[in-house]
Amino acid sequence: MNKLVCILFLAVVAVSFSSCKKYDQDGQLIHLRSPEKRLSGEWDLDTFDNLNCIDCEDQELVSALYGSNNLQMELKFDKGGSVEINNTTDKIEMEGDWEFNGDKSIITMTFDQYESPDTSLSNANIVMYWKVLELELDDFQAYQFREYDGQDIHQYAYYLKMEKK
Repeated sequence: MNKLVCILFLAVVAVSFSSCKKYDQDGQLIHLRSPEKRLSGEWDLDTFDNLNCIDCEDQELVSALYGSNNLQMELKFDKGGSVEINNTTDKIEMEGDWEFNGDKSIITMTFDQYESPDTSLSNANIVMYWKVLELELDDFQAYQFREYDGQDIHQYAYYLKMEKK
């Protein structure tokens, strides 16, 4: 009987370690915390790369203005579903709600509060979709969709890497 239990245990462990990971990037194979709990907390932007720009006259200028050395951003995800993004470079603050899709690979953020020096953009409803590339306890990488579900969502597609505070 002990041999059978040992063989079943080893089979379960082997299947667990050979199965596919949820996210594309390198990271831990097994997580003891749910994606919601790993995402919850305060994050600082570490890397921002503009991947492509539609209707931009000068792609290099856009990348230089919004490159990692210039853009300072803080993000706060609450496990209850609220999100705050504070872009201290451009003095933009957004508050709203976030949720994962069914397989936890896409984060949808809906912002109902948007404050910026440009008053014409204040209180606009904004929806963002991020593909999760990596989600560890202290490392979060995502891709901002320019298009999602057949709709143009954003002028830019970009990559973000955040580190937990």
